[in-house]
Amino acid sequence: AQDLATRLIPPQFDVAGNRKALLMLPDRVFAEGSQQTTPTAAQARRVMLAMAVELLLASALRGANLVALEVERHFSDIRQGRVVVRHLVIPAAEMKGNEDFEMPLPDRTRDMLDEYLAIYWPVLAPEGSPFLFPGKAGRGRDKIHFAEAVSSFILRETGLKMHLHLFRHLAVKLHLDSHPDDIETPRRFLQHKSSKTTLTHYAEVRSERAFATHHQTLADQRKRGGERHAARG
Repeated sequence: AQDLATRLIPPQFDVAGNRKALLMLPDRVFAEGSQQTTPTAAQARRVMLAMAVELLLASALRGANLVALEVERHFSDIRQGRVVVRHLVIPAAEMKGNEDFEMPLPDRTRDMLDEYLAIYWPVLAPEGSPFLFPGKAGRGRDKIHFAEAVSSFILRETGLKMHLHLFRHLAVKLHLDSHPDDIETPRRFLQHKSSKTTLTHYAEVRSERAFATHHQTLADQRKRGGERHAARG
């Protein structure tokens, strides 16, 4: 069973300002980067980390898949009529659940990826490196070290403590906050084979909502009770 400490979603994300700070972090960093004519290596690394955050928000990928992404092998453009849609495609053999992963990128994510590849990636990737997030000498990055770098980046930029796997839990929380009865959608995008797995791992999200609903019912009942007593008086 997954350790409870890693399953719980920190209450920091119940604060709208904190959610906004994380969700808008990639936009802010890319906007600041666009003001630089020729990025330094440090500036390119900062945008690289923002790109990683954007992909984690959009796809809820595991860290091992994130660091293994290759520009040519894992991204493909598919024409749909006059529209070209960029897909993130990972073969089943590379996924924990042994199922193919394919996701059309949101337009904003695709635009960020294009900007990153055109301006910042060449600063970081030696010629011949296939990796989206290249490490030393263009090699693939170590999962643990890259996860620490992303977490430190988020803490430095927003003051929020965030580890990579928490992006998966946050994705479920955000979805269930808007669609409390739809567990099938997060089951699909997390690629759980059974909704039971999703419900077990994310029971705290539904429990929080259940308590919130109960407390609102309690408050409503108290309010109506007070009004009745006032009318009798």
